[in-house]
Amino acid sequence: MPSRPGHCESSTPCQELPPDGGVIDNDSECFHAFGNPTYWRDESQGYDGGLIWTNAGTSNSAYNWAWWQLNLESGGEYELEYYATPEFAVFDQVSHTLWANGIQYDFTVDQSQGSGWTSLGTYEFSTGGEQSLALYDNGTGSIGSNQHVVADAIRLTRIGGWCGDGSCDDDENCSTCPNDCTEPTEIPENGIDDDCDGATDHSPECNGVVTEDWCVDNFLLGIC
Repeated sequence: MPSRPGHCESSTPCQELPPDGGVIDNDSECFHAFGNPTYWRDESQGYDGGLIWTNAGTSNSAYNWAWWQLNLESGGEYELEYYATPEFAVFDQVSHTLWANGIQYDFTVDQSQGSGWTSLGTYEFSTGGEQSLALYDNGTGSIGSNQHVVADAIRLTRIGGWCGDGSCDDDENCSTCPNDCTEPTEIPENGIDDDCDGATDHSPECNGVVTEDWCVDNFLLGIC
């Protein structure tokens, strides 16, 4: 059913997008075209040289529809885009449903206004699967002939930083993201545990060692 496409939690993800996002093309295992295959036409244009299209029609439910499964390694805010080829993207009220972070978004897209990567907005996504984008071939009112609905690649692009991007952001620290927030040595007098050793601003005379004992002479023990 278009409203609840099949999903098995125990299945290995068809494709896992890395923290910075990525592309799911219409030849990916995460893409599925439903309905009568006779009415899905293949073209050697579009993203990476391939797209499919069908014609829109007036109906209360979809005859043909397309579905992109979304599985993310790291949740966060992403811009969602679709790839439009003006020669084939014609219909101006393509119905979509997006499932992201437990929320369902229903909206229409004027595909005739798109060219290349075209934004569908920014959304919050959760880590893992059970998220997807779908488009349908049904519309309302009088629909002319050859009102093509195109299904091609979609792209997610991360908004802002994430743990593992090499930059220690304001909401990251040694506990939450040591890979990004660990400096080679402690920087004195900045109030930050730069080298993530649990101590802040220890004396530079100790060469960056938190605790060090040594004999100054026969009668004096030096301690940092």
